[in-house]
Order: sequence, then structure tokens, then C-alpha cells
Amino acid sequence: MRPWKIPFTRFCVSAVVTALAVSGCAAVGADKSGGAGGVTTLRLASPDFPGSPAGQDVQHFAERVRSLSGGRLRVEVTWEIGKAERSWDQKAAQLVIDGDHDLGFIPAGAWDVLGVTSLQALQAPFLVTSDAALDAVVAAPVADDLMAGLNDVGVTGLALVPEGLRHPVGFGSPLQEPADFTGALIRAPRGDVSWAVLRALGADPQDLNGDEAVTMIQDGLVRGAESSAARVTTLPGQGVLTANITPYGKANVLVAGSEVLAALPDDQQEVLRQAAVDTRGHAVATRPSDAEALAGVCSAGLSVAVATDEQRAAVVTATQPVRDGLEADGESGPILEQIAEIADAAGPQPAVTACASAGSEPATGALDVSALAGVWRYEVTYEDGLDAGLPEAKAAAELGVQTVRMEAGAYEWSWRSRLGAQTCNGTYADDGALVVFTDEPRCGGHWEARPQLSGADIAWTDVRTRVVGDQIDQTVRELLHSTPWRKVEDLPGAPVFPEGVYRWRITERDLTSVGVDGSTAYFNSGVITFTVADGRWLHQTDSVAEQPDCGGTYEVAGARLTFTADAGPQCGGASGSVLFGGSWTSTDGGIRFTGIEPADPFLQASFGTVWQRIS
Repeated sequence: MRPWKIPFTRFCVSAVVTALAVSGCAAVGADKSGGAGGVTTLRLASPDFPGSPAGQDVQHFAERVRSLSGGRLRVEVTWEIGKAERSWDQKAAQLVIDGDHDLGFIPAGAWDVLGVTSLQALQAPFLVTSDAALDAVVAAPVADDLMAGLNDVGVTGLALVPEGLRHPVGFGSPLQEPADFTGALIRAPRGDVSWAVLRALGADPQDLNGDEAVTMIQDGLVRGAESSAARVTTLPGQGVLTANITPYGKANVLVAGSEVLAALPDDQQEVLRQAAVDTRGHAVATRPSDAEALAGVCSAGLSVAVATDEQRAAVVTATQPVRDGLEADGESGPILEQIAEIADAAGPQPAVTACASAGSEPATGALDVSALAGVWRYEVTYEDGLDAGLPEAKAAAELGVQTVRMEAGAYEWSWRSRLGAQTCNGTYADDGALVVFTDEPRCGGHWEARPQLSGADIAWTDVRTRVVGDQIDQTVRELLHSTPWRKVEDLPGAPVFPEGVYRWRITERDLTSVGVDGSTAYFNSGVITFTVADGRWLHQTDSVAEQPDCGGTYEVAGARLTFTADAGPQCGGASGSVLFGGSWTSTDGGIRFTGIEPADPFLQASFGTVWQRIS
């Protein structure tokens, strides 16, 4: 929960999970350092989420550490550091620098913001433009030169791990020449060199994230993004990727706190180094090539564009001053020269072709999604997952009795797995005869399927993930649609939310009992008066802490409301962002919210109680 009542101190649920038992929607506890049997547990900071390209590498690293050490050394991952915040990569790296975490998996391009300039040569524009070059550079001796500067901030590079080639993605139309970038706001992860490349094209790079990014993209304020073919489907807006403009390749750096590493026994240090090398090799061998990922983009119904030779040459020319500056630098120049030799030897990237969005063609066999409204239930077992080839941890996290409530384009997906009760919320929409499901960012699912209704059942075919290159996610989606869904409850037309003035009391004990610290509980307890009217809300607290009032707007999707705070100091850390969302139901004399997101104990305790209507 972001601090939103001054001087409310940040309270959050730990996102730490054991890397061997993770899912996009579940968190599992892990052994702590010094546990029984001489087990040592190291904490790894990751700005990514499980199942993402980088997340899969993190999980492989954790598995290799455990295997190579015979279970005596383990890695505990804190996922999604900086989620919904700017500078997310730097926040994760800073945790390792400060000693709060022992390990990190951080993009190479993020480190120059923190003073590490030895990695900048890898971001030189149009230097590493092929999969072969990227894979060769991370395994060559020059990788040690690239990581050498990390020592200056107290961390040690263990390995460079390739992720993929980066491309511009245009919202509305492709980004193919400098004129397309001029004056344009481009969403891009923060990095000094990568931002310099975009500025050389006349763009305004910003590291928009979370609800801010979603809102600005949907409002048409963002012209495009810097992304990859493997990640483009996770962007909050549908874009057109320009496949033959590749400013650089992305590699992530596996790092360890230098003091942490030195304090480990020699054999455990060697385990970490070998696991890092193994992870690099695994990524090279298993990551989808850019061509494969681009094919996935096309098959997911998105568009791929190809710039003309003249357009691409103009982009290269515009960014050349950035590369010239790196070549002239005493540190980056020699490293860049070595990389150039490797890239030349690797050869050019194979030619790519364009494809049009499926959405640009007239839909046939259009579906009436209102027929999907209702509550549906079915079961896919843990054993079904193992039979389909899922890892044990994934099957344990994702499978079990599934209950899906679908109404007015929004769904609440609940299931009881071996890890307990889980819930994800999201939206669904028709795409011709297909239904496209999009989870909230916390869960990260994005997939399509073709329904066939027969009485009280839905059977599904043509199930396909839109998370490019993730075969595990494809298997999960196929399993979740492998058996007919049975309707267990009809839903009436969406009820009208009862606007009015509501009141309830939150005590300090209500908050501290769910883990909120005493100071936060003091400043957020009291009698709450919540007014909801004409698309606006106002939160007032009557307490000895004399908190300021906070207000904002709300949106309705079926029985689900999302409350967004106004910008300003009165709302603290929630300023200008989503406070919470949830599904409401009527109670005797009031309403109650369930399925509250983010899934934070503070929010559950503060807003999950009965709201009594007073007027």
C-alpha cells in the first residue's frame, strides 16, 4: 500500500517468494538464513515478475544454486521491485548496493544512472543488433570488462545474461524515422545512454509505470515505447513494432553484494558463480530468437512494421553522436571496440517481414460476450498439470477448483490450489469470435480462446497465450480451458452502485492485527466517512491524528469499482494513482467490498469492512 494519509509510513506485503514455487498470482514462504541443517538463504532483488523473460532466468538461477549446493544454499526472490513506480530497475539495484538484498538481476542499461559507466558500451546505438552478437558478447572476455565498474558501488558481477533485442513500438502508427520521434513522449526504462539515444531522435523518454503508464497511453499522451518482441504483448496499449530498427540488445546482470560474496565459504562462492554461468548458457540455448518472438507477435494479432533502408539509415545517423561520444570515452571506447569486433564476426540479423494486426481486418463470426456473464466453475487437477509437463511448483500454484465470475467485461478468477486460495482480476473482450483475457498487472496473464456455449456449459478451443515465448504459460492456459466450464450462477443485469455517504470505524487493533506497524495504525485509524457521488469520492478521517481529506474519481465495471486518488499532497503516496479496486455487494444497511486489489492487508482491513450508509 502506498502511503496516502500523511504522515502514513509505507506498509506493504512482502513479495518474497521461494523461487522454486512461484506463480504470477501466488507467493510462497521460504526458509530464512541460518535455518536448521546449515541452510543459507540469499535474497535476490528483481524488478521483473515470474514467468517474464528475465523472471524465467531468475528461476533457473535459483534452481541451479539449490542443485549445485545440494540444497544447502538457496535463493529467495523478491519480485517486482518498484512495481508501479518510476526508476524500477534502479530501485532493485539500490537494494543490493545498500545491503538490503544479497543478489540482484538488473538490466545492464540501468546501472549508469547509479554511477556504473563500464556497462554503457553495451548500449551504444546500432552496435549489437543481432541475436548472435548479443549471445557472443555476454560469453566473451569483454563481459568481465563490462562488469568491472560494478565493484565501485560495492557489488560484484557474476554474469551477463542475454534477454533479447530492443525495438521501438508506436501506438497508433509505427516509429520508423526521426520525424516519428520528434517531440514524442516515449515510454522507456530509465538509463542514461538509452535515454540519450531517444533524445538524439528528438523524443522525450520517460519511465512511466503502473497506472500512470496505463492512463497516459490510453489517453493518447504517449506516442510509443522501447520494448522487445517478447515483451510487447505486455504493454498497456496495442502498438506497432518496427522490427528492423534495433538500437541495442538487452542483457541483464546477475550481481552479488561484494561483502556478502566475500563472507561466503569458497565452495558457496563457486556455486553462485557456476550457477550464474549456467544461467547464461541456459538463456542462450532457450530464449526465443528475435525472429521467433516476432512471429509470436504476429500470431498474437499485433502488427510488425519494417522501415525502409532510407528510414533506418536516418535513424542510425541521428543517433551516431551518442555512439561517437562513447567511442571517445577512455573507459567505454576500448570496450566498445571489442564488442564491435564480436558483432562483426557474428554477422547481421536475418531479414524480417511485416505483418498486419488481425484487428485491422473485419471480424467474422463476432461473439456476443454478454452471453458469458455468470459464475462458472470447473476443476483442473495438480496431476493434470504434471501430465501436461508443468513444473511441480507451477502445477501446485495454478491448478485446482476454478471459479470465474464474468460480468460486463470484467472477471474475478478465484481458485483453490495446493498453495491455498488465490484470486486474480482482469478484463475480457471479444476479438472476432475469440475472447481475449487480460489479467491485472500483478498476475500478468494475457491470452485468447474461442468459446462454444451449449446449455449451461462453455467449451473452449484455439487457446493461445499472448505472452510471447512463454511455453509454460501456454500450457497453463490450455489446461485452464481444457475442460468445460459449468455455469453455477446466473447474474442479473449489473446493479447500479448506490451513491451516498458511508461510515465505518477502523481501530488501531484492526490494523496492527494484520501486521501494520503501530505508527501507521495510529495515523490511519478512526471514524471513516466516505462520500461517493457523481463519479467522485471523498475520504475523511475523524481521529486524534487530524489527517487531511483525500478525494478522487472512481470508475465502474460491472460490480467492480476502481478508486483513483487526486494528485496532491493531501493523498500522500497515492497521489494521482489507484487507491484500490474491488467488487461491491449490498449488505443490511450498507455495502461491502471483496476482491480488493492491490492484495494488501492494510487495504483489506481499511476498506474490506462493512460500509454503513448514513445518507
